[in-house]
Amino acid sequence: ELTERAASMDVTDVPSWDRKLVPFVSTYIPLAILLAAGLDKRFGWTGSVPFWIQITGMVVVLAAVSLSIWAMLANRYFSAFVRLQNDRGHQVVANGPYAIIRHPGYAAG
Repeated sequence: ELTERAASMDVTDVPSWDRKLVPFVSTYIPLAILLAAGLDKRFGWTGSVPFWIQITGMVVVLAAVSLSIWAMLANRYFSAFVRLQNDRGHQVVANGPYAIIRHPGYAAG
């Protein structure tokens, strides 16, 4: 499971659009957010944010990370790319968060 996820960039049966999209979603956009946050802190573009909004944001992020980890633990086929993993006997997962929502990894993102 972890081996497949770690080698996900080496997989060949992935749609070309997904191979281009994944680096943006997983690397470039988060880096841009961190850069903007750092510049905002330095130049004070947004002023002060109320403490309750900071706490609410932290709770939402922790909930999203928890949902994502739960989805990875429940789905041995969880992958960064959209692909049917016939080589691994891919089956529909219906336990864990998948019993509640069809795409918990996307929802967490």
